[in-house]
Amino acid sequence: MCPATTPNGSPDPSPSAARTQSSAWTRGTSSRPDALDDVRRAVWNEARRSGNKQLAKQLKGARFALWKRPENLTDRQQTKLAFIQKLNTPIYRAYLLKEQLRAIYHAASTQDAIALLDAWLKWARRCRLEPFVKLARRITEQRSRIEAAVSHNLSNARVEQVNTQIRLIVRRGFGYRSPDAVIALAMLCHSVGSAHPSQAGDTTHG
Repeated sequence: MCPATTPNGSPDPSPSAARTQSSAWTRGTSSRPDALDDVRRAVWNEARRSGNKQLAKQLKGARFALWKRPENLTDRQQTKLAFIQKLNTPIYRAYLLKEQLRAIYHAASTQDAIALLDAWLKWARRCRLEPFVKLARRITEQRSRIEAAVSHNLSNARVEQVNTQIRLIVRRGFGYRSPDAVIALAMLCHSVGSAHPSQAGDTTHG
């Protein structure tokens, strides 16, 4: 587990910092596919197998509408989300589960956050969406760390962002001569605030 940070991004020295889980981990959106996208892909694959080409086509372009925060949706994405609400109950239920889980880290108080977490766990356990049932089990196992993160306003978000940038560098690199090349490019991209290592050239590629 990565060290927690304070809101300004510096490492937190408090004992509780070693026992927290960030909102990114809770949503399941860091290094693995999140539960929402697992549900979307399962429905999409089933639509393709059953010959429902219209549904498969609509769902293929729905990923970003489902991932983004409601307040950041474009008009087109809002239309797409409304279409999903009418057309496919499992995916829209998964979307609502994702949004309620996100709301835990934006609650007005620790008590409100814990109440939201309790309600979310009850809903997820009986939602009949296996990715969310599994996520509920994992969150239950790590609950004390999640509550600590909420109580102390700690986050691993900056660390998760750097990890994502490094994975992007490795994926786009198609091979490097040495680990030093990856480290150097990661430091360069982080120093200029860029997540697009391809712009730095391909001189480190093998």
